[in-house]
Amino acid sequence: MSRDVRRAREFEAYVAGAGGRLLRRGTLVRRAMWLLLPVVAVALVVWTLTARPRVGPPSRTAPPLTVR
Repeated sequence: MSRDVRRAREFEAYVAGAGGRLLRRGTLVRRAMWLLLPVVAVALVVWTLTARPRVGPPSRTAPPLTVR
């Protein structure tokens, strides 16, 4: 076996391994995003239910007391 053929086969094995790593990494990232999506959605719903962003702050003075 010549030296060039050996190098070509080593390079082919290296590239195949790198491709597999890229595929596994992509799968891992995709699964993490699908796991993170419902967590973010629940956090957003909880925030909107508890924060009430459209309600103004309470007034600092009490309304005038009227005696009847």
